[in-house]
Amino acid sequence: MHSNEFSYNSYFIHEKDLKYVPPYLKDVPETPNEVEYRTSGSWPTWIEGTLLRIGEGRFTNPFSQQSHQHPVT
Repeated sequence: MHSNEFSYNSYFIHEKDLKYVPPYLKDVPETPNEVEYRTSGSWPTWIEGTLLRIGEGRFTNPFSQQSHQHPVT
């Protein structure tokens, strides 16, 4: 965050400061279609169901619907 800006919530950074974020934390596109992947070995016994979500996600979200406020991460 720039030193001349005040923020009462330090959990978010402005979109303009994303150049300092490591590449593995960048946004990735959504994959809405089912993807099948074959694995080998055995699954832990506590895994049940059909949905297993792993990998990156979307980190940049609009902070507000007002155009004068920038998206935050």
